[in-house]
Amino acid sequence: MKRFLGVAAVAVSLVLSACTVGTPDAGPVATSPGSAPSGSSSPTPSATPKASAPTKVDPRKSGLDVAFGEYAVVPEAKAIRPGKVTLVVHNGGRLTHGFEMKDDDGRESGKFDGRSLKIEGPRFGPGDTYRVTVTLKPGLYEMECYIANHDQLGMTTRLEVRPDAPLVKIAPAKKGSDVSISGFAFNPTTTTVATGTTVTWRNGDPTEHTVTAADDSFKSEILSSGKTFTVTFDRAGTFDYHCLIHPSMKGTIKVTS
Repeated sequence: MKRFLGVAAVAVSLVLSACTVGTPDAGPVATSPGSAPSGSSSPTPSATPKASAPTKVDPRKSGLDVAFGEYAVVPEAKAIRPGKVTLVVHNGGRLTHGFEMKDDDGRESGKFDGRSLKIEGPRFGPGDTYRVTVTLKPGLYEMECYIANHDQLGMTTRLEVRPDAPLVKIAPAKKGSDVSISGFAFNPTTTTVATGTTVTWRNGDPTEHTVTAADDSFKSEILSSGKTFTVTFDRAGTFDYHCLIHPSMKGTIKVTS
């Protein structure tokens, strides 16, 4: 009987030893993020969140922004879908302008009947906004400034209306210190950064702009379309700036210590 118990104990010991082969007690095993630990049959879910897709927004929603300034007309989108839309026309320049819109049929024939469209708004000064709501059918429409020779200087553009017009994709912000110049405006209007931060302005308009501090602490050359300007802010404070060519364009940099 004792001999039998001794043999059984040795067998149990051998089984337990086989079960622990390859798994020494050496502490936690280091793994790459998202990979499975050694010996695991299923991967460990990654903790890295996926970037969300850009939001698609109908540019007619909340009004189609149309910017006027010397000397360009910049609509929020070059093509929109048919239907009712409120045109929000704002004057970002330093001169008085006048909004005019007409479809190609009436423009070419010179006859604006019930089938053709022609809008001629009042004159509006720097910083003013003119709104008009209209139902647009598929086709091409011309937008321009009717004052003096402003259209010949470049204040004219075309808006295409078609059922398959793309929706606007709102791109995520690049950096908190980036300022875009578009639609005769600085976006964002107010930028808050820490001391030592470099702020970059990029001109996305078809016309020229400047970035000029109210206290002359910084100023850019004339920025043509696509050009950038950078400033590193080494001290705390509030710095107001504007565009010399279009004084109604204003912005602020707030620098915290």
